Amino acid sequence: MTHADTPGVTAGAERPTDAPGRVPAARRRASGAVLAVLAGVAVVAGSLVVMGINGLVPVTSVAVGCAVAAALGWSTARAARAVRRLETGAMTGLPNRHVFERALDELLGRPDRAQGTVMSLLDLDDLKNVDRQLGRRATDTTVRACVRIWRDRLPAGASLYDLERGRFALLLPGAVSGDAVAVVDRLRSNLPYPGTVTAGIGRYCAGDTLALLTTRAGASLHRAKLAGKNCVDPDAWTQTLGLEIGRGLARGEFYLAYQPIVRLDTGEVVGCEALLRWAHPVRGPVPPGDFIPVAEATGTICDLDWFALTTAVQTLATTTEPPAGLLRLGVNVTGADLRRPGYADTVLALLETAGLAPERLVLEVTESILGDDQPVAVAALSRLREGGVRIAIDDFGTGYSSLGRIGSLPIDIIKIDRLFVATQESSRGALLAAVVALAQALGADVVAEGIETRDQAQLVLDTGCVVGQGYLLGRPGAFDDVLRLSSSAASHPGEGQAPAGAGTRRTGPGTTR
Repeated sequence: MTHADTPGVTAGAERPTDAPGRVPAARRRASGAVLAVLAGVAVVAGSLVVMGINGLVPVTSVAVGCAVAAALGWSTARAARAVRRLETGAMTGLPNRHVFERALDELLGRPDRAQGTVMSLLDLDDLKNVDRQLGRRATDTTVRACVRIWRDRLPAGASLYDLERGRFALLLPGAVSGDAVAVVDRLRSNLPYPGTVTAGIGRYCAGDTLALLTTRAGASLHRAKLAGKNCVDPDAWTQTLGLEIGRGLARGEFYLAYQPIVRLDTGEVVGCEALLRWAHPVRGPVPPGDFIPVAEATGTICDLDWFALTTAVQTLATTTEPPAGLLRLGVNVTGADLRRPGYADTVLALLETAGLAPERLVLEVTESILGDDQPVAVAALSRLREGGVRIAIDDFGTGYSSLGRIGSLPIDIIKIDRLFVATQESSRGALLAAVVALAQALGADVVAEGIETRDQAQLVLDTGCVVGQGYLLGRPGAFDDVLRLSSSAASHPGEGQAPAGAGTRRTGPGTTR
């Protein structure tokens, strides 16, 4: 097993070995340089002694002194170069393992400075295979090019070290450690290296020693390799992103995009759904499919949902344009929200304070929230519905609800999951029609999600569902875009089913959050 395959960074780097019993060449050169310096110092000292005894400076002593001074300068420079060679990676010029361990040990010796520090290990994957493809010399040139790019991408205060060929250590001080995964991802992206880069992350904990922190980072790197390489350790991603969510919320990095909900037969905009978005200052736009599960796992989902609800309610309540008075607003909530004591009354108080009629708010929940094991959540929904708020089941058809139980739940709207609309199965029309018939039998309104083509819109209409949502009908955007679309549809009723952007398909998987 090679060192690159094992967690931790305590093993020595691979270097050409010298003959048994001999001092390594680099150390011999350094020792020789130091001896030369000592010899020069001895000669100068001897000259000074002679001068002190005789009280005179003979010509020969002056000549010897000049020669010694020149030799001393040359020997000192040579010694400095030898020391630099001992403390830098031969291929990259970065500080090597010895400097890294010394710097980290000194840092850990001062807990006040070490607080918040993050250490990352980065591995150039499959370096031996790359060697075989390009040749050793070409690979070395490529790695040096990667290091030059990394130097330019490092944030202030960060330090990069060359531990061995193909493995690097990154130390991030507390000021930037919250962005650790983002920094590492930026180092990993768009490199000239033909292979992949895998990274692990270790966070400083009180009482950490050099061995403990490097072992933690090494274990993280090992998990990342087990996950398939070309990634950052998923556990580190979750922990770091969870911290970033809270900080991003405080810094105003989150915002809402509004997607219209449209009648397919007339083009009338009947409502919109508020979708949470994150503009990360380092990562750029973070997909909801990435941050929503992390928020749920780390407990920040309630803060995100409350931000979305209060922002959306204030936006709709303070908009005076005529179309806004006709729109219903959908906002996602989770079981964690509904289980909070007094949640229903808090929402109703928010609506009263904002001056927004409760029936204009639609709270969207998933099927899992309505299970037999969620009595508190169901009770909260019932209280909200009694107060006038409308309740929608989002992504219907993807959960495991009992059909016998659905009829007894506080439901006003069923939003059919996009899978029923997008499937290419020959039976998709029959399946969709069955779901629409079930919703109508329950007395619920029906909305088909994920409509992206005219063919899908026609299929939905043919099943008896007249309201839809999807990229064909309108992409998520500013609330003003929804108002403009609503005004346009109102002034030209019945003109087609697909506003601007018709026929444009979404690229990649989406989420309704």
